[in-house]
Amino acid sequence: MNPTPRSDSPISRLGLGCMSMTGSYGHADPQEAAATLLEAADSGITLFDTGDFYGDGANEELLGRTLAPRRDQVVLATKTGVRRTPWPPSTCSSHAPTSTGSTRPSRKMGRTERGMATTAPA
Repeated sequence: MNPTPRSDSPISRLGLGCMSMTGSYGHADPQEAAATLLEAADSGITLFDTGDFYGDGANEELLGRTLAPRRDQVVLATKTGVRRTPWPPSTCSSHAPTSTGSTRPSRKMGRTERGMATTAPA
């Protein structure tokens, strides 16, 4: 594990991508998603990847709620500024007015920015 540049939290070599946990690919079970997050954390995963457009913010809320007791032990990476068009067909755009290149993580994930990494669209 390596320390993050912004915190003392270690980053596991493997991370968990969480996009499918809130319905991006069809129905998602919130209890199963929470159990998966906790099992990953119990197995040594410390890096969790999300985006503010996954489930229209529901993904960040799920991670924030589920991982809150372990907040000092995990690193949450989020992508911001991308917006999906209504389905069908769904497209993504990083040219939406919300694409500001923000480096502040979404507040939906928790009360602190400690150890959070963010990426903005190029």
